[in-house]
Amino acid sequence: MRINSRKKGANGEKMAISWLSNWTSMKFVRVPASGGLRWKNTTNSVGDIICDEPNYILPLSIEVKFVRDINFEHLLYHRGNKARRMPRIRQFWKQAYDDSQRGKKRPFLMMRYNGLPSNMFFVVIGYHDWKALEEIGIQPRPFLQLDQKIFITTTKALGGVHWFEFEEVMLQRIKKTYGKKVS
Repeated sequence: MRINSRKKGANGEKMAISWLSNWTSMKFVRVPASGGLRWKNTTNSVGDIICDEPNYILPLSIEVKFVRDINFEHLLYHRGNKARRMPRIRQFWKQAYDDSQRGKKRPFLMMRYNGLPSNMFFVVIGYHDWKALEEIGIQPRPFLQLDQKIFITTTKALGGVHWFEFEEVMLQRIKKTYGKKVS
């Protein structure tokens, strides 16, 4: 039985919401139209998932991808197929990064593929965000570094990091990148 991609994406977003709620102790919701909605000049509706806490602006732009498979080896080499020069993970990251720039937030990509244990995602964050975490002693293990652009870890590893420490680093990165503090 095949599941349609919208339903699969919605299921992935619901799983991500569950994990994020447990990690942060906050309420999250899906953005209508799976991140495609653009509310006038607001920057809080970027990504696929937003925080639904009153008077709180999440420093992350969360993109969620739930696909049949993720080929990590494609990050190391390019196939000859011209239509897919950029590996899918990099395509996903580009979308997450572009949305985060529009919302003046930090990109946070959650990916999963068929057959992963429930509540298990691969999490992709930017190189400089990861380095800022390392500077204060936060080093979720295991992880994979891909050039000087992205790091990939898991929700299990990231779940061992206190949300408030992670949030503080992301707020500092926003201030450094955009010259403003999110409140």
